[in-house]
Amino acid sequence: MSKLASHYYLGDWRLEGGLSNATAVCDPATGHIIGLCPTMDHQDVIPQIFAAARASQRYWYHEVSIPEKQKIFLRIAKLFEKHRGELVWTMVKEGGKLWKWADAEVTEAIDTYTDYHGELNRVYSSRGVSRCQMQKKVVESYRKPKGVIFAIGPWNFPLAIIDAWKTAGALAGGNAVILKPAEQTPFTAQLGVELIHEAMRDVLETRFQNIANLVQLLQGKGEVTGKLILESGLYNKVVFTGGIDTGRVVASTAGRFIRECHLELGGHAAMVVLSDFDLERAIQEAIRGCLGDAGQRCVSTRVLWIPEHSFQTSLQRYIDLAKQFRVGRPDDFQTDMGPLVSKEQLDRVDDMVQKTIRQGGVCVLGGYPLNKDTVTRAKEEGLNFDEEAVCAGGYYYAPTVFVNIPCGVAAMDEEIFGPVICVNALPGCTLREEFENGVRLINRARQGLSNAILTNDAVLIKEAPFYIETGILYGRRGTTGAETNQDFGGVKDSGFGTEGRGIESFTDPMTYYIDLADEPRMAQAGEDEKIQRLLSSTKSPFFDFD
Repeated sequence: MSKLASHYYLGDWRLEGGLSNATAVCDPATGHIIGLCPTMDHQDVIPQIFAAARASQRYWYHEVSIPEKQKIFLRIAKLFEKHRGELVWTMVKEGGKLWKWADAEVTEAIDTYTDYHGELNRVYSSRGVSRCQMQKKVVESYRKPKGVIFAIGPWNFPLAIIDAWKTAGALAGGNAVILKPAEQTPFTAQLGVELIHEAMRDVLETRFQNIANLVQLLQGKGEVTGKLILESGLYNKVVFTGGIDTGRVVASTAGRFIRECHLELGGHAAMVVLSDFDLERAIQEAIRGCLGDAGQRCVSTRVLWIPEHSFQTSLQRYIDLAKQFRVGRPDDFQTDMGPLVSKEQLDRVDDMVQKTIRQGGVCVLGGYPLNKDTVTRAKEEGLNFDEEAVCAGGYYYAPTVFVNIPCGVAAMDEEIFGPVICVNALPGCTLREEFENGVRLINRARQGLSNAILTNDAVLIKEAPFYIETGILYGRRGTTGAETNQDFGGVKDSGFGTEGRGIESFTDPMTYYIDLADEPRMAQAGEDEKIQRLLSSTKSPFFDFD
């Protein structure tokens, strides 16, 4: 029997929505239905959910001590570790992640709570007392919680992003959080919330009831559940990770209510390799950056720029390595690349690939779903895959390589969230010319999340951040590998705002002036006698028409 995901709100786990409007949760490796995700669509209960969240938030901020909060954060980390196997299995089964990537995501979630554990003191502390411009007047600066955070998460990192980055940051800042995970991966998010609640109960015991609605979980489709909550306008801030088109809807809806919005909308990551860098290492970085997680990361490498003089050799080396990359079941330790998350995602990737081909894009490897109908073609190309696995009905796509795709073609302008890369020749007769052309080619993209420049030149490696328009830049490595305790966010169409570092994104600064003078006064106002002398000795700049 399929498992039914649950919502958590108003202090209890609930199945509202039931089977009538549920979304099938499928195992990406086989296409088999393994669960159902109900859609929360009760508009009348939304105000109650937010009212309960605000009550829990006030108690959390005012009545739960810093040592208690620190114990809760460390307890969450320990419970994630204790249930590592269960969390990993859940991500493998519903998300199609490889064992090693699912295990790494649990580690990332643990590290996030451990890191934010050190941030808790900062919410309550002043940044010191400063003298003002006026005598007998001082100022203090505080950070205050925003209130209730509405967090919408993606399917590619259901634990690290929704239950860790967004939730840990919100809680550390003294807020409540209402979570809307992706309907493709509801069970990972649900298990994470269960463990967060367990940690709170372990530390607060009978007082847990006072914060029972601090972390609430509403499952369902974005166009229903997400829209319902967004259009309520009851949140103080919305944090969203997902596609650009959906991000526009989120931002415009939040904007109607003058609500703060943080968008992380993916990217079109480029690797620029200069001729002084070891090309073998560069190709290895590109393979991992593109095919790791089947290209389903917002920072996955989409374009590889290789110096013209070594282009053909480097292109062939990439193709050879891509052919060796073993495609198969995510729970097989011999697998290098697993399936895409869903049939919808498989079709989307293939549509983008076929669009690129129709626009004149030259595909030299792959370019098709990997299934029982294409295994003969895949064998002829020399791809390395588990035939039994890819013929079982899952959502596999062949590693795909385009060559010298011009700007304006789909694969060069739009994010193909799959194992697809454009390998292009980088023009330039000197290292400086290669660098300048690489900067120009990176900056022409509408997106600006993660990019990389690989060179051993000390001057160019230091110049790069001043010229490249991106939220994350890597030097001497590929486009993946962001740290959980550093800023993570993009520019241009990749969105705005950052996550991952400190409580700044989840608190508001409050400036507190204390006037110690005995009489009322206005700042910067001069004395009457001085003003009168000034005006009487100065000619008016306006004409006298009398």
